[in-house]
Amino acid sequence: MKSHFFIVSDRANIRAYRAESIEPSRPPRLELVQAITMAHLGPQQRDTDSPGSFPVSYAGGSHQGRHQNSMAERHMDIEETRRQVKQMAGHICAILRQEKPGSWSFAAPGDIHEAILKQLDPQIRELLVEVLPRNLVKVPADELLEHFEAVMERP
Repeated sequence: MKSHFFIVSDRANIRAYRAESIEPSRPPRLELVQAITMAHLGPQQRDTDSPGSFPVSYAGGSHQGRHQNSMAERHMDIEETRRQVKQMAGHICAILRQEKPGSWSFAAPGDIHEAILKQLDPQIRELLVEVLPRNLVKVPADELLEHFEAVMERP
């Protein structure tokens, strides 16, 4: 029987675990196979406050003196997220191709899990048995199985 994998992710980390059954009557034990930390810059490190880059509005009202550059910043954030998701999907595909599990489960925050799944190869998506829209990266390995029902129900 091929092993089952669990991949948990957030915007900065990917952790891949292999489930190993020692005894049929006991729940499987998780072994950390790979942990990847993605380096990316936040908007504070990426954007500079050089003169002229943040126009200031001097119109009357409550917005007086506020920076008016938020639309460009949103586009940069969208592009940054798109690139992160594509890179994360590439790492997940590489891990699963190398390990060749029989099935796998995936958990990532609700705002990025669907985007990551769309970037995965169809052959890898076919092996997916459970998706959780939650951030479980910081959950200890011995407690991680409690969140995934599909594997616990398997004989």
